[in-house]
Amino acid sequence: MTPVYHNSFSSILKTALDWQHFHLDRKVVGLASHAGRSPQPLDQLLMVARAQHAIPIPTRVSSQNEDFDENKQLTNKEILNRIEGFSAQMVDFIKRFSK
Repeated sequence: MTPVYHNSFSSILKTALDWQHFHLDRKVVGLASHAGRSPQPLDQLLMVARAQHAIPIPTRVSSQNEDFDENKQLTNKEILNRIEGFSAQMVDFIKRFSK
């Protein structure tokens, strides 16, 4: 999960990816962002995942502040349904691609 900065993913995530000492070959990854519903950060992370030879699931989730109530509880039913589908797809992909 990344916050959105200028329609991209965060610099700290970029730094972590630059300095990682492990490979994502054939690892299933899910892409999620917060702070706007722009697909651009997730599109960019999709390219990063592919360059790392990871297996990104097709469903992605983007949330924004309006999706939460004053107690920071997610209230947007559409996003909740999307997260449910995202989670189910993640489990399915892990089962399919695990050795």
